[in-house]
Amino acid sequence: VAGILPLMHDDIRKMRAIKDAEEIELMRHAQSITDAAFQHMLGFIKPGMTEKQVRNELEIFMFANGADSLAFGSIVASGPNTANPHAVPRDRVIEKGDFVLMDYGAGYCDYRSDMTRTVVMGEPTQEQLDLYALVRRTHEECVAAIHPGVEGNDIFKLSKKIIGDAGYGDYYNHGLGHGVGIDIHELPNFNRSKNTIEVGSVITMEPGVYLPGVGGVRLEDYGVVTENGYEPFTKTPHDLHVIDC
Repeated sequence: VAGILPLMHDDIRKMRAIKDAEEIELMRHAQSITDAAFQHMLGFIKPGMTEKQVRNELEIFMFANGADSLAFGSIVASGPNTANPHAVPRDRVIEKGDFVLMDYGAGYCDYRSDMTRTVVMGEPTQEQLDLYALVRRTHEECVAAIHPGVEGNDIFKLSKKIIGDAGYGDYYNHGLGHGVGIDIHELPNFNRSKNTIEVGSVITMEPGVYLPGVGGVRLEDYGVVTENGYEPFTKTPHDLHVIDC
């Protein structure tokens, strides 16, 4: 019996990759809380606040608006800290001209959401505009290539090619996406591993570019794979949001 447990475990992981209609509705609701939190934060973030203050407000809002847990430990990073894909919120004070990156999600009835948005404090520089445009284009071209039966690795390679062709290949150092459900990381994956994407998979798309000492951009939605491609649960637009300051 002990010898077959790893196989059973892998089979269960594969079964969990395909969500039913009830699971999908729970995740849509979790994302609606997450979208609402972002809209709230657009009017909250100001220069002089710390990353921790922004993180706290973000999480308080989600709990006050229907979340019963956090999907994971929220990431809030600003300025050069946005160059760290897994940044931990710190006491750094947000300044005019900074990128501010928020990667977070609400938990609802044991299911999770996952979204990242990068905003800019005040009018962006041309470098910031160009970097954001590249990440947005990568995201949207990869989403357009998703269909049932595609290999996650092939979509990942597409993202690497787009960013690499633009000269930033050395600054994109994580997977393109992953499954989400009762855990924040489930099958399928969009990275160097091989796995086929099937109808009913709930997945993220989250390309990013991270320039050490300068800053980074990540743009992440999540949604479900359908017979027709990909339907995002995320309703927040992909435009670069400029915070007046």
